[in-house]
Amino acid sequence: MPNASLLRWVGGKVRYAPELARILASAKWARGSRYVEPFVGGASVYFALGPKRALLADANPDLVSFYQCVSDSAQAVYEIARGLSGRTSNAEFLDYRAEFNELQSGTRKAALFLYLNRTCFNGVWRVNRQGNFNVPFGSRELTMPELGAWLEVSASLKSADIQCSDWAATVNTVSKQDVVFIDPPYHQANSTESFARYTKGVFSEGDHRALAARVDALDALGCQILLTVSDSSLIRDLYPNFKISELGGWYTVGAKGSHLRSNEIVLRNFG
Repeated sequence: MPNASLLRWVGGKVRYAPELARILASAKWARGSRYVEPFVGGASVYFALGPKRALLADANPDLVSFYQCVSDSAQAVYEIARGLSGRTSNAEFLDYRAEFNELQSGTRKAALFLYLNRTCFNGVWRVNRQGNFNVPFGSRELTMPELGAWLEVSASLKSADIQCSDWAATVNTVSKQDVVFIDPPYHQANSTESFARYTKGVFSEGDHRALAARVDALDALGCQILLTVSDSSLIRDLYPNFKISELGGWYTVGAKGSHLRSNEIVLRNFG
């Protein structure tokens, strides 16, 4: 399995992926079990776990398209991205950002996705209400993963069904034998803050309440569920029957994979 995601994803669990994968591996997996992740993000936990069957979903169409292209055409995306690597500038960044927002799909858009992810300000992925990526320039140099890393990620993704889907639609497909990992956007008092806006919408307090209600239904069904969420009195109130432990206190952000202080907890109904 790949050592890490190709992306530098805000809130990414690269640092904790081995431990979270260990917890998930301790679940009771049946022959027909799938690993289901409705907020796939950087997919670090999926890569660390390496399940035989998986449903990876996200409401971010650009992220999903990137994974689909890497799964199908990793070397083609790599060759284009390699041509974008090295020193860059604000003017070049803005040109590539405009081109990215014009393209509908394809290997070049996937390569530009990685370029923008690794050179934008703090690695934040944010779009406006029209769905256009609008984060400003951040890093002056794009470091490129080696081809071997791309091919490993591609091989791993071939075990997964990769879908662009709202979390609720994804969760509605879950069966009793599935093992579910949920890593939603952070709960924040001000829901307009940038970490809450990965897509055209904002993941609000109401969304957290709706998610908790659906998780309760999955729990009653007998599904095994692991969540990583920002700690708050609201979150603890929403999951009173889940086991709680702390998650180290750091999250990954930025083109260089910097670690910033966070306040997250792990919730689970098994083990």
